[in-house]
Amino acid sequence: MMDTQNSSELIEAPQMLPPPPGTFVDREELIHHVSDFAISLGYVVTIKQSKRDKVVVLGCDRKAVYHNRQKTIDESSAESIRRRKTGSRLTNCPFEAVGKKDDGLWILSIKNGTHNHEPLKDISEHPSTRCFTEREVLLIKEMTEAGSKPHQILKRLRHSNPELINSKTCLQC
Repeated sequence: MMDTQNSSELIEAPQMLPPPPGTFVDREELIHHVSDFAISLGYVVTIKQSKRDKVVVLGCDRKAVYHNRQKTIDESSAESIRRRKTGSRLTNCPFEAVGKKDDGLWILSIKNGTHNHEPLKDISEHPSTRCFTEREVLLIKEMTEAGSKPHQILKRLRHSNPELINSKTCLQC
């Protein structure tokens, strides 16, 4: 008789492979290549360090470590204050890719291709997908300068983009 295994044991988690090393015409092409590759596998990269015409270091957006900025509370104190429930996506992920300019071309190398977290099941879960586009930011600026009220601006944004999420949107992405 054959031993039966749990079906979840047979399914492997998707691998988050690093992008293949390569050579690129310019810095932007290198960054787009790494970003597009990462998104296709369920992770997001950001620029960690950059010297415009020399080097760019790209890392997983979960690279940092969460630091609780609240004052420590003495639990035994009679005046203990309730702690806020906080969460973070940060996992100190070791992934790092480096692009260096050499003889007019940008060369991509992988310093550490591993991750310490699961891939996103759906890229729309990522906060960067909830950012305004450049066009939406311009529309917001124009309408604000014209004296439009916030609810009018939001109504116009939703009219042009019905899938706009009205919470947790950002302007600096």
